[in-house]
Amino acid sequence: MASDKGSSSKAASPLADLLAYLAEQAPHKYAGKPPGSALTGELPEVDYFQKTWSRLSTGLRLQQSQRQVPENAGPLNSSHLIHRSLLLMQERSPGYLQHFLFYVDTLSWMEQLTADTTLPGAKPSAKSPAKASSKTPSRGAAKKPPRKAR
Repeated sequence: MASDKGSSSKAASPLADLLAYLAEQAPHKYAGKPPGSALTGELPEVDYFQKTWSRLSTGLRLQQSQRQVPENAGPLNSSHLIHRSLLLMQERSPGYLQHFLFYVDTLSWMEQLTADTTLPGAKPSAKSPAKASSKTPSRGAAKKPPRKAR
């Protein structure tokens, strides 16, 4: 049995050595935490990619905003005003712009979610205007001819 203990400690040893080596290579990333505990929280790499994606997404949104502005837009054109306000937000506070765009995306997603889930009772009311419009011409045909003056 003594040989079994020796073989199991040898099997665990390379893994422990690898974890120790990784912790030595990047001690600032894990801030003194044991090598295994870093996996329980958010990894620094995940945070880096989230920030990078947020910046790229913000840039894409600004480009979309620019494309929606007509070339001959006046100073009071709504698309022009929105784009200008987004550019000013980016200049003054990029973090606020990212938060604002995330908020707008969330509201847009919620609006799409509620628009897609229509209630079963709402379908007949959507058809009723079509029926009313089909009856409108028949009402015109049922009008009495104008009376002749005597």
